[in-house]
Amino acid sequence: MTTSIPKQYFIKEKQPSGTTMLESKIPTFVGMGYRLDSDTGVWVAKNNTDFAYSDGDVQEKYIFNAVRTSRDVSCSSDELSTKIKDWPSEYHLSPVRSNLMAPFQIKQETSILELGCGMGAITRYYGEIGAKVTAVEGSLQRATIAKERCRDLNNVRVVCDNFKNFQTDEKFDIVTLIGVMEYSPKFIGGNDPFGECLAIAKSFLKPEGTVIIAIENRLGLKYWNNCAEDHTNGLFDSIHDTYPPNTVSTFGYEELKNVLTKAGFVSVEFLFPFPDYKLPSVILHEKSLMQKEIRFASIIGQQFSRDYSGQSNRYFSEQLAWHTIEKNGLIPHFSNSFLCVCTLSPDACPIVSKDWVVKIYNSSRSACFLKFITRSSASRGVKHCCDLGLSCCIETWCCVIP
Repeated sequence: MTTSIPKQYFIKEKQPSGTTMLESKIPTFVGMGYRLDSDTGVWVAKNNTDFAYSDGDVQEKYIFNAVRTSRDVSCSSDELSTKIKDWPSEYHLSPVRSNLMAPFQIKQETSILELGCGMGAITRYYGEIGAKVTAVEGSLQRATIAKERCRDLNNVRVVCDNFKNFQTDEKFDIVTLIGVMEYSPKFIGGNDPFGECLAIAKSFLKPEGTVIIAIENRLGLKYWNNCAEDHTNGLFDSIHDTYPPNTVSTFGYEELKNVLTKAGFVSVEFLFPFPDYKLPSVILHEKSLMQKEIRFASIIGQQFSRDYSGQSNRYFSEQLAWHTIEKNGLIPHFSNSFLCVCTLSPDACPIVSKDWVVKIYNSSRSACFLKFITRSSASRGVKHCCDLGLSCCIETWCCVIP
């Protein structure tokens, strides 16, 4: 298994001296059948084979070159933002991607296993906040880009392996499946590919650990409004359940709750990212919806759904539709995406704080001005505005959200 990226293009960043938090596990990792590729810095399974998932060779080479030639590869990099030219580059380079993880209280040196890390946009976020990260990606080319994105972070290890074959004796505080679980029919197969996917994730989890899942809603409002299904580019494929066999499949709200409960999780929390989990500008907590004094439709309706196939015609106004949906208590059922927090133990330490009901991000600004607004549930009308670049609270004021 090889990458088509020429070896001379890899940047070698000088790493801090001394033994890092991940280097101490190298002997055990080598014993599991992995070797460190000296050119890319990626750990590769000795018997790994080609992984049939790609955004396109041309597109991935462009993204690699964009990362390689950028001095600033951080989550909020303005430099990378200037290199966005199409949907693949936007998805992998946009600073909006990391908004998805902002609701979680992840402490330094928390151990995270990222199954299906893609080209490292979220991996980079985990590394920047100081977590100990093992990121697994089946495609060597994509794993190489992820490693390049994290080239200055010695707390991030990137592994090229199909995660159903991944081996380690380490257990993790957090295991993530961000945009991964829906591909289980294709890359895991069997009679119960989703159950097997979740069983794999659980097998790497500490007893009081957490699995985080991001996945599309097959009944998301945008699919009723003439948007192509995100994976197939076909109209109504998710609503009609006409996914081609052994490819991809998503779930509705009730379906997904049942799948996660059947998998053995004793606690499942839902968060709802808008317009979706890929580029979220607003995140609601499931319990937010009990705050009747807030009209969430007014917030959600400002987040226009994206049709990633490029088709722009719509049947109705989603901005108006959300008001009717909210009146009938159906926001969870029509949210375009789900962000699920799953635990196996009632004693698991919560990683989602309980003192907020909505997070609103402004990611259109330059990095030094990036902010998010948190609407607190503890005090009516209070917002907390935080600077994303500095990761610190800069001011608090009162303003009732309509």
